[in-house]
Amino acid sequence: SDVYKRQLIGYQDIAKKQYGKANSETGSVRSGNAVINRLENGFEAVYSFPQMGFTVPVEITLDSDGINASVDIGKIKESNPESFLICSISVLPYFGAGAPDEKGSIIVADGSGCEMDFNNGRYSKLGYSSHIYGNDLSKFVLAKGTSTYPIMLPVYGIRKAASAIIAVVTDGAARGTVWCYPNGAITSYANVYTSFELRATDTIVLNEYSSAARSAQLYQKTALGNGKTEIKYIVLTGDKADYNGMAAAYKKYLCEKEKITLAAQSVGETSLDFYGAVKKKKVFLGFPVIANAALSELKDISDYINRLAEDGVSDISVTLREWSADRLAGRLDRSLKPAGVVGSKKELKRLLTALEKNGGELYLGVSASQFKKSGKGYNVWGDTAKALSNAPVYNYTFYNSNYQKNTSAGRYSLLTPKKLLQVIRNVSDNGAYTGAGLSFGNISVSLYSDFSKKSECGIEKTAQTVGKAVNGINNRKTALDTPADYVLKNLSLAQKIPETSSRDDIFDRDIPFTQLVLSGIVPYTCEPINSAADERGAVLNAAAYGSRLQFELITNDPYTVGGTSLDRLYGANSSELYKTIKEYSEYFKGLEKAIGNGYLTHYSRNGEVSVSRYSNGATVTVDRANGTVKAVGGSEYSFGI
Repeated sequence: SDVYKRQLIGYQDIAKKQYGKANSETGSVRSGNAVINRLENGFEAVYSFPQMGFTVPVEITLDSDGINASVDIGKIKESNPESFLICSISVLPYFGAGAPDEKGSIIVADGSGCEMDFNNGRYSKLGYSSHIYGNDLSKFVLAKGTSTYPIMLPVYGIRKAASAIIAVVTDGAARGTVWCYPNGAITSYANVYTSFELRATDTIVLNEYSSAARSAQLYQKTALGNGKTEIKYIVLTGDKADYNGMAAAYKKYLCEKEKITLAAQSVGETSLDFYGAVKKKKVFLGFPVIANAALSELKDISDYINRLAEDGVSDISVTLREWSADRLAGRLDRSLKPAGVVGSKKELKRLLTALEKNGGELYLGVSASQFKKSGKGYNVWGDTAKALSNAPVYNYTFYNSNYQKNTSAGRYSLLTPKKLLQVIRNVSDNGAYTGAGLSFGNISVSLYSDFSKKSECGIEKTAQTVGKAVNGINNRKTALDTPADYVLKNLSLAQKIPETSSRDDIFDRDIPFTQLVLSGIVPYTCEPINSAADERGAVLNAAAYGSRLQFELITNDPYTVGGTSLDRLYGANSSELYKTIKEYSEYFKGLEKAIGNGYLTHYSRNGEVSVSRYSNGATVTVDRANGTVKAVGGSEYSFGI
C-alpha cells in the first residue's frame, strides 16, 4: 500500500503570518524529494519539502503483532527557520480508511467510547477532533469546546468485516489530537488519525469584550528539541475484530508495559462525595463580604456513615471535596487542615475511624496545581505557568448554557509544572491522617504547558511529571477523576467514569470501551447518580458497565448553594437521598456477590437489552425497558428498579 506516502504537516509561514498545511504525497513524493532507506525490520521514509526547507524522517517497522510508525523529533531539520517553522505532523492519516463501498466502523475512546459507521450519511459534518488528555490549558480560549469528556486512553480503532486494527499512541500522546471524519466530510473516505503538535501555536483575542476585538496568532520560536512520537498499530482478526477485542488488546499492552496484574472487578462499594464548603456572599455589620459557607460538617458525615453501617451498608468510600482551609483560602493544599466551618482535626479523625471500622475508605480532595493566593512557599506571581503570550495561565469555569467563559466566578492560576512533583510529594508525605487516601481530581486530564523563559515546559513533559508524581505515591491510596492511562499503575480508585461519550454528531452510538479497558485494572465509579438526567438509566448503565455507584452530597440546607459556584448541588441533600443510597448499595452488593472474582471482558447490546460477560464466565443482563438486572455467576441474583 502507498499510505506511507501521505503524511500531513502543519507549519508557520512567518512572512505571511499564516498557519499552513502540506501533504507529503504532493509536497515531497511526487516531486521526487522523498527517500526510502531500508531498516532491519522496516524502512525509513525521509520527506523533504524544499519550498519550506523541512526534512522529516518517518520510520515504519514491523513487529510480531502489527506496525509501528514513529518520528524522532530531534532528526527533523529546518533549513529556513527565518521563514518557515514546522508545527505539527499527522502520521498515516489514511491508514485503514473506509472506502465508500466498504462496511465497517471507527472507534474513538472519547468519554466512555463511541463508534462511527462507515458511510453513515453525515456528509455535511465537519468531523471530530479532541486533544488526548484534554485541552492544553495554557492556550487562550473564549469558549469551552463541544467535547464534554476528555480522551483518557490514547487509542482508537478501525473495524472492517472480519479484521481490525487498533492504534495505540505509545509515545508523545499528550502532544496528540485525535481527528475523525465520516465519508464525504473531507474526502470520500472515513478516516481517523492522530496529529502531534511539535511546536506550540496559539491564537489570542485582544480586547475580547469590545467591538474593537481582533485576533493575533502566536507560535513557539524555540528549537524543536528532542522527543519522539510513535503509534503502534495492532492487527486483530476473527472474533477479536470488534471493540471488545480492541479493548482487550489495549488492556494487554497496558498491563505488560506497566506491569499491572488484573484483579476482580468489585462493584459493591458505594462512593460518596461530600462537599465541605463554598464561598458565598454574606452581610457582616451591614457590609457585603465573601465568606465560607458550610455545606457539610464532618460530624454529620460521620453520623451518616455510622447510620448506614447500622442499616447494613458498609464498605463506603468517602471523598471530601472543597473541605480544606488551604483550598478555600485559594492556596495550594499542604497542611490537610479542615476549614473551620467544616469541622476540626478531631472530627476528621473520627470520620476516618468510622470508615475504617466499617470497611470503608476516606479520600481527601487535594488541589495540587490550582491556586489564587501565595503561601506555603509558592508565589502566585513567580510560580504561575505562562502562556505563549507571556500572560499567566488561568483555569476558568464556563457557562453550561452557551459554553462561554464565566469571568464572574473567578479564576485559578496554574502552578508551573516544574513544581508539581514537589507539591504532590509534600502533601502525600504529610503525617496527618495517614490512613486516608488522596484525591487529586482530574489533574491527569487537565494538562498545560509553561512558556516561562526560566522554566519552559511542554505539555508532554507536564504529563510525565504528573505521572511520576502520582505513580510515586506508595504511602497512601490515591483516587482520580477520569484518569489517564499513564496514572493507572498504582491508582486505588477511578472516579466519575462517563457512561456516554461527548456525543459528537458524526458518531452513531456510545460504547463502554473505557470501562472494558479499566475493568480488572482499577475499581471505577460512574458519574454521580443523583446528578444524572436519567437516574434510573444511570443505575442500569452502571450495572451493565461494571461500575461502582457514586453520589455527591451535602449535609446542610441545600439552599445554601444558591448563588454560588456549586449551585448544581441543589439535589444533593444527604437526608433525602439516604433511602436511595441504601437501596441501590444493597442491590450492587448482591450484584458483586453473583459476579464473583471476574472482570469485564465483553459487552453487547441489542435494542434495550445488553449482556456483559466477565473473565470468570459470569454474565449480567440488563433490560432497560423493564428496568431489570440479572446476574448469573457463582450465584444468581436479580433486581428491578
